[in-house]
Amino acid sequence: MVHYYQFPIPIVKLCPGVQVCCLLAADNSTVLPNPPDPSPPSPEPNPEPRPPKPPQPWPPRPQPIPETTPSVVNPDVPNPDQDGLQIPSVTPGTGCGRRRFPANLDTSLKVTGGDKNVPQQTFYGEAPWMVVILQKKEALTFKCGGTLITPNVVLTAAHCVKNTPIEEISVRAGEYDNRITNKPIPSQTQRVRKVESHPDFNSGNLHNDIALIFLEQPMQLNPVVDVICGPQKGEAVIGSDCVVTGWGRNAQNGSYQAVLSKVNLPLKTRESCLEKLRTSRLGVRFILHEGFICAGGDDKRDTCKGDGGGPLYCPSKSDPNKMVQIGIVAWGIGCGEGFPTVLTSVEHYLPWVQKQLS
Repeated sequence: MVHYYQFPIPIVKLCPGVQVCCLLAADNSTVLPNPPDPSPPSPEPNPEPRPPKPPQPWPPRPQPIPETTPSVVNPDVPNPDQDGLQIPSVTPGTGCGRRRFPANLDTSLKVTGGDKNVPQQTFYGEAPWMVVILQKKEALTFKCGGTLITPNVVLTAAHCVKNTPIEEISVRAGEYDNRITNKPIPSQTQRVRKVESHPDFNSGNLHNDIALIFLEQPMQLNPVVDVICGPQKGEAVIGSDCVVTGWGRNAQNGSYQAVLSKVNLPLKTRESCLEKLRTSRLGVRFILHEGFICAGGDDKRDTCKGDGGGPLYCPSKSDPNKMVQIGIVAWGIGCGEGFPTVLTSVEHYLPWVQKQLS
């Protein structure tokens, strides 16, 4: 019998080189500052890979207690209404990792979403596990993406939340188009009770870049808010056509996306990834840490600034209709320049995640 695992709700900052802050001023105007160009991870000796222990089931879901808030609004674009959004069809009891689509959607589009070679907008509810990590200082700040792995836990990258006071952080689920305030199903925002970053996280080279965010109250699961599955050992298959979702830029100097977008990225071997990365500014001595995996590398398909902390998910080997989170967007070289996206391997850190959840 195959077991699927669901993750806690994390908070993540966007990856260096794939990271940005979106400020929402008091009048709801949006400011997108230029983040500093982070230094690439430094070369280090390549440690012997250690295989992860076989995963155990996640703890049972707590009863959800909702607290809804309005969505983020970008006043620089026309404010559409909800008429174009259809509440996606849901089959009760299908469990984690189920994408949601409009009931009358052409079934072929559920697989490709259009042209797989370029980024596409998702359907409303297609990635119900996707969350937005927000920070409140003088203004509300968009930090990065994350994934709901249980109703009250988020999985994300450590560089997004490390050294950030938890009282400044909140997590929003059910977001889709940030121009729309009257969605068919309101988004939900929760405060944070606790953040657990990996104890060996290194902010200089982003080794062990993984964190869990525990919410004060669980999210209410509904057609556009649900959890993603965790991977089995050996779930990540080289060449699998996996998907990254986020609101990041569509090019290095491009625009941030109002609507949650997706791009198909196949998993790469460590050898081919390392060979390609060594042709970049990282140089020929660069070593890829055992906790990283790579995906993509085509000129047209890549993550970009604003996508950090978000998921890379693939169809399960045992059930292609279930999506399993394989990676967390960590860092990259530019956007769409032909270099693979580097992600934290979820499978590699499953023992640590399970320990925090227990």
